[in-house]
Amino acid sequence: MKRNTKKRADEKIIPTAAFTTENSKIYILVTIILFHVLPFILALIGDMGKMILTHLFMFYLNPLIVFATLFVYGLRVGFNAKMPLIVTLLASVSLIMYYSIEPDLAHYVLTFLLGFCVFAIMGFLGILAGAFVKHLKVF
Repeated sequence: MKRNTKKRADEKIIPTAAFTTENSKIYILVTIILFHVLPFILALIGDMGKMILTHLFMFYLNPLIVFATLFVYGLRVGFNAKMPLIVTLLASVSLIMYYSIEPDLAHYVLTFLLGFCVFAIMGFLGILAGAFVKHLKVF
């Protein structure tokens, strides 16, 4: 038996979707809660909350949160370039607000740029992986 392995010409490996606020509002809300409300609550705790923010969230959880949020978005909606940039911008602004320890302008700019690059890479990898899994029709 010969299997038909040819793909249709209109089928893409990475499914794309247009950016709409209807599709993205829940993901933006989750990003705002995880990157602005939760760090604010932890910052209110005091020194222990700031230590949790600096060591656990900044280096480990924040990039994973960006990846996971955009993976689910890519899985449900598909790929578009605007959503990772919006999530990356929202996440990077929280670095300046909650994670900067030094009151130096150069430190703020460097923290923002480094965080923006890390979050953008993780965001694009997440949405690409989610869109690819959507293409495979695993879920």
